[in-house]
Amino acid sequence: MDDLHVNRWRKNGQDRLYVNLGGPRGQAVAWLNMKTGEVTIEVPEYESAARQALKAWQHDQRSEPRPAPAPLPPRLKAAPTSIPPLPPLTRDNDLARNPPGAAVADKVREIESQRSALVRLVARGLRLSLGADDWRTGLEGEQAVGESLEALKARGWRILHAVRWPSGADIDHMAIGPAGVFTINSKHHPDARVWVGDHVIRVNNRTTDHVRFSLNEADRTAKLLRYWCGWPVSVQPVIAIVGAAGMKITTTAPPVLVVDGLSIAEHLASLPQHLPEYRVSSVFEVARRADVWKATQKRRWSDRQL
Repeated sequence: MDDLHVNRWRKNGQDRLYVNLGGPRGQAVAWLNMKTGEVTIEVPEYESAARQALKAWQHDQRSEPRPAPAPLPPRLKAAPTSIPPLPPLTRDNDLARNPPGAAVADKVREIESQRSALVRLVARGLRLSLGADDWRTGLEGEQAVGESLEALKARGWRILHAVRWPSGADIDHMAIGPAGVFTINSKHHPDARVWVGDHVIRVNNRTTDHVRFSLNEADRTAKLLRYWCGWPVSVQPVIAIVGAAGMKITTTAPPVLVVDGLSIAEHLASLPQHLPEYRVSSVFEVARRADVWKATQKRRWSDRQL
C-alpha cells in the first residue's frame, strides 16, 4: 500500500480520484468518481489496497481544519437573528380600518367632553375657544391629506392613517407602495407663508420643529419595521402642507420631502419604482397591526442599527 498514491483529477466537468502504482504518474489501478461515488478497479489484485487508499485519503480530507468563516459586516450583525411571529390580525387591531385623523378626532372629543353642554353653547355664542380649535385645524388638514392619499389605492399602494405609538403620539399617515415606504406628517397652516430650507421650515417667519420631528418619526418607524420584517426597510419622511397661502422651497435636496398636501398622491405616484409587490405586501401586513406598534419589543429593536 505504501507504493500507492492517490491523486485528484478534474477536467471537462469530470472529478475523479486516481490510485496510481509507484507514484503520481504510475499505472492507475483504480479510480473513484467523486460525483457518483462509483469505484472502478483497473487491476483486480490491487482492489483491496486501492479501496483502503481511497478511504484513507477521504478521511484525511475530512479531518483537515476548515478556515474560519469571514466575519459579518457590522450592519449585518445588527440584523435580527429570526423574525418574530406577527400578532393575530383582528377587527379591533387592524389599522387599515382607521379613517384619516382618527387620533386627532379622539383628542377633540376628549377636550369637548370635559366641558358641560352649557359651557360649550356659551363659548360658541361668544366665539371663545375651549382649547380644541388647534386640534380641529389639525384634523381638517389630516382629513384633506388622507383623502388625497386614498386615491393611491387604485395604483397598488397601501395606505394607513393614525398609526399610534405607545406614548399616545401617532403617525398621521403611512403610504406603502412601489416607490417605497413613507411616513407622512400633515401640517395645516391656513393662509400662512411657508419657507422650506435645507434643514428647517419656517411658517410666517417662525421656525418650526417639523423637519426634526419627521426625521425622528421615520427613523423610529424604519427600526420597528426592520425588526418585524427581518430585512432593512427604508422609510422616507414627508411633510404635507395644507392651506398655505404660498410655499417657497429654496433647497434641491431637503432631508424631508415637503409637498402640497392636496397633490401628494400625484407626487408619490410619480416617484421611481423600486419596491416589488411582495415587499409592499410584507410591510403592509406588519404595519397594519396595532399590536406591533404597542409591543414591548420596542426596548429591543429601538437600539438596532439600520
